[in-house]
Amino acid sequence: MMFFNKPCEYSDYQNWDKPDFINFELVEYIWVSEMTDQEKLDNPSHKTTGGYNKPIEYKEAYINSWNKADKVDRLKIKNAPNFDADIFFEISGIKVDEDDEKDQKKKVILDQIKELTAQTELLRKQAEDL
Repeated sequence: MMFFNKPCEYSDYQNWDKPDFINFELVEYIWVSEMTDQEKLDNPSHKTTGGYNKPIEYKEAYINSWNKADKVDRLKIKNAPNFDADIFFEISGIKVDEDDEKDQKKKVILDQIKELTAQTELLRKQAEDL
């Protein structure tokens, strides 16, 4: 089989710990109480069904699912056989490297906070000794 445009053993695909976020719905049920007037006009069956199924574009649904996923689930995609971030972006509209960049920036900022906190504590002790 092909996976990320490269040959992949089916057993490798089967044994991969797949993230939950890759399973998502392409429709969202909208209850009548949440429908706009236009949606009610466009979906007259809402009177008997209590709402309607609103289609969601594929990449929008993928991104919504990704946004709801926790970090552990998101990281699983990188362990996919033949994973390729560019191909994943083409498929999903998600740039996994942006998450890495954000994490790296966050780590730098947190490290700076630790350093500043240590400096603050040192200055406080020096001031108390005066």
